[in-house]
Amino acid sequence: MAQDSRSVNDIINNAFYLLGEVTPDTIPSSSMLDRGLFLLNDMLDSFSGAGVFIPCIREITVTLTPGQHTYIISNIIPADFNFNRIVELDFVIIDQENIDYPVRIVDRAVVLNSIRYPTIQGMPDKVYLDRLELQSNLTFYPTPQLAFITKIRAKFMLDRLAPFQVITEVPPYYYKFLRYGLARELASYYPSGSWKEIQENEYQMMYQRIKGSAEVNLLIDPDYILMSPFSHGYYDKFGII
Repeated sequence: MAQDSRSVNDIINNAFYLLGEVTPDTIPSSSMLDRGLFLLNDMLDSFSGAGVFIPCIREITVTLTPGQHTYIISNIIPADFNFNRIVELDFVIIDQENIDYPVRIVDRAVVLNSIRYPTIQGMPDKVYLDRLELQSNLTFYPTPQLAFITKIRAKFMLDRLAPFQVITEVPPYYYKFLRYGLARELASYYPSGSWKEIQENEYQMMYQRIKGSAEVNLLIDPDYILMSPFSHGYYDKFGII
């Protein structure tokens, strides 16, 4: 059995092994793999409802539309940008004539509670994120005047898994959490398996730590710079403003 190759099937294989249903040298049957995949996706749905997100850090490049200030990001409904929903932003940069212009990540109140001209257009210097059930919205201010090429690095929500999908973008701690969570779910379907109290305690510890973590760099211990770039003086610290 592959060790830590970071694919969906490896999570399923190792979950059955953790439960004691297979040995290290055997592979679960196709029906067991199907059941494991179904429960993995069902588990992701339930996590989302509880405010627990399995994150993957990605950097994407998009082109803003002149005259449009809000952009829908979703792979569930029709959207401006077809990606997984964003949980948290790390940085947003506009590339203009080979010069990178940082866009401040702010709370929506910073924009909406300030004096502003809603119809003004130019190079955006602020952006805020709205997280909705089926989509994430990015709103830029001022409204883009040109088709700006924009780089976005963010924590995206992992909301659907496919057979053999490679998930190296998911940090190892979360990968282990998925393995334990799936083994825990499988215990209800395979009574012959053994889910021990020590395993349950370890799962609960991971669940609580992940539920309480909101770091965009995906470290369990907070990194004050990346947790909230605007409110913690990221731009002042590095002389960007």
